[in-house]
Amino acid sequence: MMVPAAICALVAGAIGLAACDDAQVVDQGGETATSAEATLRGSDTPSVDCGAAIVDRVDPTWRSRSVVSGRFGLYGDSGDLRTADRWGRDAYWTKIPVILDGHRAAMLRVASRDRHRVGLTYGPDASSPGTSTDGADSLTAAPREMRFVPCQDRSPSAWPGGLILSDRKTVSLRVRVNGGRWRSLSIQGATLSSRPHLLAPASDENRTLTAARS
Repeated sequence: MMVPAAICALVAGAIGLAACDDAQVVDQGGETATSAEATLRGSDTPSVDCGAAIVDRVDPTWRSRSVVSGRFGLYGDSGDLRTADRWGRDAYWTKIPVILDGHRAAMLRVASRDRHRVGLTYGPDASSPGTSTDGADSLTAAPREMRFVPCQDRSPSAWPGGLILSDRKTVSLRVRVNGGRWRSLSIQGATLSSRPHLLAPASDENRTLTAARS
């Protein structure tokens, strides 16, 4: 049964916020979401724009080498979390560039059940193993939702970055392009997929996202 957000807020004040963690509210477009997700949507979501995008030409075959949801893709063959790099003593990091086709913004977020263990590291201010030795602190500070604003003078746009993790277990993400419905993406232990497919090897003939993955 759906619980209106206002009622959930009243209940939270009486018996504690945890009571509303799994309550459902109605999202824009009629989609249901937990109250915790609705709260996150109302917060200040960090953004990355064209200034942080990769300047090299994007691999023209990126769709066949990515997990794709509409115009949004998680690129490359770095989706095996068993090979995620250790970041300090208590965290891991894996590179997964974002690609967005067209000129309309998209939102990427960590699913609510994984937010305690997964963060997003995209944009010029994001931490990485190259800028910080304390992965645990970086995980705490990393956003769980980000907005990607594509370049207006070219398409697709691509951003370097990846995920910071507390472990190498499966990660669930959600993406929404241009205010549409949220769609689910999963990063498995062996594959990166929203549908079964094989990731093609890199081609020397194409300018790919080498800078993002090196």
